[in-house]
Amino acid sequence: MVAEFLTPKSLPPATTATELWEVMARSLLTYWKNIRTTGMIMPTTTFAVDHMLRGVDFEQCQNVAEFGSGDGHTTKMILSHLPKTAKLFAFEINEDLRRSLELITDPRLVIIPRGAETLQQVLQEQQVPNIDTIISFIPMSILPKPLVQGILQSSKHCLKPGGKFSQIQYNLKMRPLLREVMPGSYFTLEMRNIPPAFLGHWFKKV
Repeated sequence: MVAEFLTPKSLPPATTATELWEVMARSLLTYWKNIRTTGMIMPTTTFAVDHMLRGVDFEQCQNVAEFGSGDGHTTKMILSHLPKTAKLFAFEINEDLRRSLELITDPRLVIIPRGAETLQQVLQEQQVPNIDTIISFIPMSILPKPLVQGILQSSKHCLKPGGKFSQIQYNLKMRPLLREVMPGSYFTLEMRNIPPAFLGHWFKKV
C-alpha cells in the first residue's frame, strides 16, 4: 500500500527495495530541479489524478488536453482511461521534462511544446473542433494573473458543452479567479497526495 501510494504507476519496474528507492529518487530529483515550472516537489499520485477525472465519460471522449504533462507519469494515467480512437494533447514547455514525455510510444499522444494559453490555436492547427476534457497540472497560483486569465478563458471557450476542466493546486489563491471565469466551479481536497492537494472542478453547461 505504501509503495502504491508513493510510486507513480508509470515509473520503471523495480524488483528490489533498493531499485524502488533509486527509481523514486530519480523522479524526485527531476521534479525538484524543475520546481519553478512544475510547481511540485513530488509527482502527483494516482489518487489525485483519479479524483480529478471523476465525472468524465471516457467512452465519449475523443479529444483531451493535459496542461503541464511533465515527465509523462500523469499522461500515462490519463491514456489508460481513453478509448483507442481518442487523442491526448499534452502541453509541456519544459524541455528536460519533455524528453521523458517523448519516450511514451502511444499513437493517441500528441505532444505540444507550447504553453496552455495556445490551446485554441493548437486546436485550429490540428483541425479539432473542441475538447472533451482538460486536466491541468500547471502551477497557476505562481503565474501572472493575465496569463492565468488567458488560459482559463481559452479553456472555457474550447471545451465542448458538458466537458470538464480540472486543476490541481496546493493553495486556494486561484479560487476567486476560477470562480470568476468559470461560475459554478468548486474545489475538493485530496489528502492522498504529497503534499495534500486542492482540486478545482468545472463542468461546462450543456
